[in-house]
Amino acid sequence: MARSKMPAWPLLDASEPAPNWYVDVAFRNALRRVVCVLNSRAPFTACSKIKLSGSDGSVAAAFEKGGLDAALIQFNVEGYDTFARTDEHHAENHFYANVGFERRQDRRVAVFKVPRVFLDWGYQNLRRPAIDPLVAAEFPKGQSDPGYVLHCATNYLVKNFWHNFVHAEIQGINQTNYGRFRGLAREDSDFEADHIANLLTLRSYGVDLLYLGTGGDKRRERVSAIFIRNRCNQVFAKRARHRLEDAAAATDDERWSELEWRFCRGVANRVSIALLANHLAAPSLSIFLGGEARWSAQRGTRWRHGNVLAEVAGRRFAKRQGDIRRKRSAREEEIATWLRGEYRQALASNAALRDSIRMSLKALGTRVGVELL
Repeated sequence: MARSKMPAWPLLDASEPAPNWYVDVAFRNALRRVVCVLNSRAPFTACSKIKLSGSDGSVAAAFEKGGLDAALIQFNVEGYDTFARTDEHHAENHFYANVGFERRQDRRVAVFKVPRVFLDWGYQNLRRPAIDPLVAAEFPKGQSDPGYVLHCATNYLVKNFWHNFVHAEIQGINQTNYGRFRGLAREDSDFEADHIANLLTLRSYGVDLLYLGTGGDKRRERVSAIFIRNRCNQVFAKRARHRLEDAAAATDDERWSELEWRFCRGVANRVSIALLANHLAAPSLSIFLGGEARWSAQRGTRWRHGNVLAEVAGRRFAKRQGDIRRKRSAREEEIATWLRGEYRQALASNAALRDSIRMSLKALGTRVGVELL
């Protein structure tokens, strides 16, 4: 295993194995935050006195003082396949971790078997996040501060673990059956997993969920910073580049469908974060595209002309008709701003909707076993 004295952003073309700080510290820090949330509510209360609003170091110190690591976390690394070490083989067959969240008497235990390739690629594809408005106040050396690098790496893994939790514990999707959930079934499961993972990521950092649209600027900045720091890893983009067999077998229509799905998923995540930052937590969120796909033989391009359709907390919204082909990041921001306004207006004018959101979030908390409100 490669060693590194201090956490640092890897070079863009990094190929060395993940250093100790990434494997032994970032992964464990992330698992601590996840199991802390899962063990903070009766009948699982081993972590009920730990303050998740504190630093990763303070949470780690509480775990070490209470001897909680051995009781709540089982983390093992699986080595590379001895006989097939190509990137394509690992991307297809040895990328995803085998995860479980077991109930054992008075505690919930995270059981993770993580392929070495996920560790190495995860480290190699760490990237400095966008401008972070709170970094100077929290980390003396800014985004180059070793503490900031470690914090971001941990943050990314926290949400990744919650995404896996939703698939396994809520949806019943696991390593043995995930291949059966394709097409619209995959899209629906990922919408739910992404959004609930965002809710649980905030709880992992001690941030309360607010859903009526009222809250202060400091909370908005805190939520925004958490998700800015979360966008610090391109490991799944690397996996996609190495899935050569799937890419070669895909038809033009399938490639187009995949591009649209990625766009919808990106928009949904942007909307989810915008709602949370503006104190508008919702129990569910999905994005779809209406209209028709158009093709220009002269330009050799395809685009969609139609509506962006959204579901938030069971309420449907439709953006005006138009071409959907601008830069992805600009479109995501535009749609998130529009939908946030539409949803806030619907919420303000409908008491029954407000009540149903409160009950749905409480029900989701019961389903997960976590105090959401």
